[in-house]
Amino acid sequence: MTSGSDWEWKPFTPKEIDDTRCQARTWNKGQGGQCHKLMVKGRTLCANHAQQHQGKGLAHGFVRGPIPEPKLLEFQVHAVSPFFRTAKRRRVAAKPPAQNEAEEESSSSSSSSSSEEQPADEESSVLAV
Repeated sequence: MTSGSDWEWKPFTPKEIDDTRCQARTWNKGQGGQCHKLMVKGRTLCANHAQQHQGKGLAHGFVRGPIPEPKLLEFQVHAVSPFFRTAKRRRVAAKPPAQNEAEEESSSSSSSSSSEEQPADEESSVLAV
């Protein structure tokens, strides 16, 4: 489903549209852009976007037309929320929870093994005296 109101999707349309290039809209860091590839002869899309259009449809829509509803929402959230962009970046950069748990287990087992080694060292030092 696409949203039809111009005022909703126009802010994510590039100011200049090249009629010799593919007419698919791209993400362009959340600002909306135009695919930079040349159109396939006799079509308005490049080979990749033509294939996508025939399959599941263009994820970002056509550069001069409405944006599909779920993607429009992503554009809008990205435009108004710097916190969202930062949080998303942090989430991607963070280690997966399973990796964190594995590191914690290895550090706790190494600290417990070092505490077991300490009394042995203390006993040997006591015996040496």
